[in-house]
Amino acid sequence: MARRRRQEKFHEKHAWVLLFALSLFIAATAVVGTISGIDRTDFEQSTNLTWNEMTALNPTVTDYVQRVIRLNGAAYLGLGLIAALLSWTAYRRGERYAWFAMWVLPLTLAASAAVFAMESSELAYYYGGYTLIAVVGLLLPYRKFFP
Repeated sequence: MARRRRQEKFHEKHAWVLLFALSLFIAATAVVGTISGIDRTDFEQSTNLTWNEMTALNPTVTDYVQRVIRLNGAAYLGLGLIAALLSWTAYRRGERYAWFAMWVLPLTLAASAAVFAMESSELAYYYGGYTLIAVVGLLLPYRKFFP
């Protein structure tokens, strides 16, 4: 006797949209960060130096900081695009490997939130919220991946 396939609930069928939208948001903000470089206001609040003062003290350091910020933006762009593609395809179809692979997203966001929290930056709250959205998007369809 063939087993009857269980009817998917709404949240199981559409949870991938949360991850897809979050991934596109991360990719879009990463593009902005990659192009614009460092947020000078954030830098000044963190260091108590203006960007121009730091450039006058050591232009090599400010060039390096800009490069690191842009590389971080490029890395988040890659994460966002890969997560969007994975959520659009394999995760939406319910392939188990995609569920495991998508955990890279909340883990990376949680690590970023922790770093920002250590710096007492308000960005910790944003990244914490993004982490929560990603975890919800992964846990809602749990029965779809592990019937």
